[in-house]
Amino acid sequence: MMTNKINLVGSGNNEKRTFYIFKKDRNFFKIFPDLLEKLGFGLISEAIKEKYQSQEDKIWELKSYLDNFINEKFDIDLIIASNRIILIIRSDPKNRTFLVDVIKSYLL
Repeated sequence: MMTNKINLVGSGNNEKRTFYIFKKDRNFFKIFPDLLEKLGFGLISEAIKEKYQSQEDKIWELKSYLDNFINEKFDIDLIIASNRIILIIRSDPKNRTFLVDVIKSYLL
């Protein structure tokens, strides 16, 4: 059972784009690889787990960081700012319910 949760501070969507704004928190680095796996990124999630969990202690040093992940259903931009983490997720509207359910499973 997952015990790590993150704090959502804002969200929105339009047609093919959904965004989530999270409080900058080290739990994000624990959760993000699992989130990618649930969204169908498979092998990528293992490499990301190593990359981001090794960065866990440096979260406050990342103030202007961008990464992108693409599979057949989702195109995700990860933006790490000085005090927020932003996910911008592009997908067909038919995938939105699944996406929202996955995101909700990680929220405080």
